[in-house]
Amino acid sequence: MRSLTRWGVVVAALVALVGHSAPSFALSNPTLPASGCLGSKIKCVIKKKACLLGLYKKGLTLDPAKVEKCKAGFSNPATGKGCFDKADAKNAGCLTLGDGPAIEAKIDAHVDDVVAEIYPGGAFAKCQGGKIGCVIKYNGCILGAYAKAAKAGGTHGDVSKCTAGIASCISKLDGKGGCNTTADGAALQNKDDAFIDDVIGEIVKGTDQNNQRCTADTSVHCTNAPGGVGGPCTGLGTCEYFFGAPLSLAAGGVTTCVASQWAGGISGTFNQQSGASVGQASIISRVYNGIAIANPCPRCIGDGFINDGVKGGSCNGGARNGMPCDGEGPSPEPAFGITSLDCPPTAGGLIATLPIDLANTTASLTKTVDGTSPTCNGEAGKRCLCGSCSGNSSFPCDHDTQCATAGFGTCTNAAGEPRKTNACLDDTTTGVNEHVCAIDTSSPGEGQCAAGPITTHCHIETFRGCTVPADCPFAGDTCDAVNRDCFPGTGNGVGDAITAIGSHGVPRDHTNTQTFASVFCVAPTGSASVNSVAGLPGPGRLALAGVGAENGTAGTCPTQASFLPTTKLGVLDSGWTGISHDAKVIGGGKVTVSVTGCTTAVPDGNGNCGTCTYTGPIANANAVP
Repeated sequence: MRSLTRWGVVVAALVALVGHSAPSFALSNPTLPASGCLGSKIKCVIKKKACLLGLYKKGLTLDPAKVEKCKAGFSNPATGKGCFDKADAKNAGCLTLGDGPAIEAKIDAHVDDVVAEIYPGGAFAKCQGGKIGCVIKYNGCILGAYAKAAKAGGTHGDVSKCTAGIASCISKLDGKGGCNTTADGAALQNKDDAFIDDVIGEIVKGTDQNNQRCTADTSVHCTNAPGGVGGPCTGLGTCEYFFGAPLSLAAGGVTTCVASQWAGGISGTFNQQSGASVGQASIISRVYNGIAIANPCPRCIGDGFINDGVKGGSCNGGARNGMPCDGEGPSPEPAFGITSLDCPPTAGGLIATLPIDLANTTASLTKTVDGTSPTCNGEAGKRCLCGSCSGNSSFPCDHDTQCATAGFGTCTNAAGEPRKTNACLDDTTTGVNEHVCAIDTSSPGEGQCAAGPITTHCHIETFRGCTVPADCPFAGDTCDAVNRDCFPGTGNGVGDAITAIGSHGVPRDHTNTQTFASVFCVAPTGSASVNSVAGLPGPGRLALAGVGAENGTAGTCPTQASFLPTTKLGVLDSGWTGISHDAKVIGGGKVTVSVTGCTTAVPDGNGNCGTCTYTGPIANANAVP
């Protein structure tokens, strides 16, 4: 699993199912207003990212003092000496103010993502340091063009020299040999382009997604309390808070589009000083048949800035094909594009409405198979972690008590793909039980089937299955054959455990990047092909990357907190077959909650309010109606 988040509140669309990772991201070219402040802030981003990545060129063990120097030079509200703080202080044409901590957290999350890509398994090589240099040059080249555009106003123009430069830089290093990774220029460029679009949109607009919509037509905004009817939602269901834009997923030749709403609210606690968080969240995920392998969800095409309230794009596919939209959620899969609640899937394609009850934590969370877990109806004599209720096949469960409490019988429904502990094979000639998923030492918390089966997919567009390189249409792509993914340790039944690894850092200026972890059960859908590929019913596991923030000050405790997924390091694993593991989750979709009941009503001498309670969601403060 990978990392980052503060408020375990953001579980969302993540019960979905299937997916993987990256090709040519369409870098935006919006018209920038003339603003010396905007240009200064863009240059600050170049400097901070180059400073932090530069430390990784020589190794993975960083000097904390040097890291702090990179941070202090960017934003330090306490001293006002950071370049972002100075730009705000001048207030000459600044389009947003006080956004230094949020932008810095996005830079930190992006650097983590790039380092994880370049140093897989934490293995250092001189070549990899060179590749970091390639990324630094590319980022400076592209953002330099944006800074120049901001000086007079306009677009960044032709950046083909920048794109050719990173391709050539990476290729030369690959040609010299000694690299831990090869042919990763496209993946690194995509990560940088997505980061640049995200940061530019934040600095220019600073707006949030308006996530309160009518359930029967999510293009319609509403302000009723959750469950409310009437008003704009008359005849269009109820008014609900949604988590982000629809999520495009694909793997094993099967595509789905998932839209998720909060159900029953979200709640929990967080420690303002340490960043640790524990919470509960309930969601309803509506799963639709996808449009095509390369675009499962309808896309919003041609919009300038996402979540700015301006419907500058048009829906491509779905119930509102050709109608205007405001882009909201950039997918980490560039081919999947940008999705929007303004562009809902076609109602006739609905194959499941799945309730999910998710516990969440910034520590690690484990679910264990015991003697009362449901039997594996596809594997005699074993018990599996998840099933569905006898009285309602769409209600997931891991014990009879959950079904009984809901009035749905027992955890014994046979709907969906017959359950197994995993899909791994066993080479009986070795004397070792390879049917038990082996730990992948290069990726903590992950596993692979030691004796197969083998899964083949494209190297760059990993959502595409393949048998020969010609099956992978993206330029330079090839066909990879890899051992099937699995949950490590599963295969013996009772005693098997699935763990999601969370983490948290220490907040800086009330903003931070952290890792939210969750393990849950996913019920079967109404599609036999989806159930077969994903292995549903079955377990789900989530690590979600993002930026958490709260509005406390040196003299007051927070009253609100928020979380913004950044598409960096977020990973969803679902089902026991292993085919729908390593799905990259969508960015955007800010979630805001109310904060009350801090253990210290007034900050102590260190500005700490102790452990605070949150509930929500509530309207995003900067959402445009």
